[in-house]
Amino acid sequence: MRRNQRYRRIEEDKGRREQDREDSDCLIDVFLPDISSSDCEADSEFKHMFQYLETQELSGDDKVDRTILLSNDQFILQDRQMYRIDTPKRKALAKLVQLRKRLCVPKNIVTR
Repeated sequence: MRRNQRYRRIEEDKGRREQDREDSDCLIDVFLPDISSSDCEADSEFKHMFQYLETQELSGDDKVDRTILLSNDQFILQDRQMYRIDTPKRKALAKLVQLRKRLCVPKNIVTR
């Protein structure tokens, strides 16, 4: 009887794996908001970094400038949109996904 239960579990696992493969083949519709450069310039969180990436000019505030200079290698500007580059913290995940590019969304668009 134990042998039958074991084979039953193996068959169930195969069915789950096949379903997972089918699910991963499906495309997911994602809503990407239209973020203009003026949205990033007006945002309190991103405006200084956006200005630095665009013009290479600092704000003049020592505290803000220090933060910008320490973290500017984590941000890129591509097609007038700002992205944050992340590296995985766990070693096993770093082997699979080396870099992730995340879109920086200003607060006024998040709250819409």
